[in-house]
Amino acid sequence: MPDRNKVLVRRYFTEVLNKGKYELIKELFSPSFIFSGPAFRKPVRGMPDALYDFVANARLAFPDLYVSVENEIAEENQVVVVWRMTGTHEHPFRGIAPTHQRCSITGMDIFTIENGRIEGMWAFFDMRSVLEQMTVKKRKPSRTTGTTKRRTPAASKKRTSKL
Repeated sequence: MPDRNKVLVRRYFTEVLNKGKYELIKELFSPSFIFSGPAFRKPVRGMPDALYDFVANARLAFPDLYVSVENEIAEENQVVVVWRMTGTHEHPFRGIAPTHQRCSITGMDIFTIENGRIEGMWAFFDMRSVLEQMTVKKRKPSRTTGTTKRRTPAASKKRTSKL
């Protein structure tokens, strides 16, 4: 049973997320599916359609989106997956205009499987990191790149404030 559950979950990553086969969401996920994670303020219930929207928006914003499964563990009716997601921010995502920045995050999902379908998913990843990577502006190199200014003891004293 755990091996079948791993195959089911891996299909979500390889076929839905990486290849955009959205029609598989209703096949892989239960109609009473519950999703918890940083993308939503509270757990969302019965949401294969909302999951479809979330995946479609992510794939639109990051057309080269790719998720690699780094590790997976299955026991009884649960599968834990550690993954790495990469992509280039080419279209608006979560209200942020395209920045053309390459983003990469690592996360972990815990899936619960019931009757051969994904019943629940808890996602763990740093949404702030994703948002920061999308909004980071590339810095221009400074004119002093490669040089180091030394402070003299007298200059250091001038900058020291008394508490």
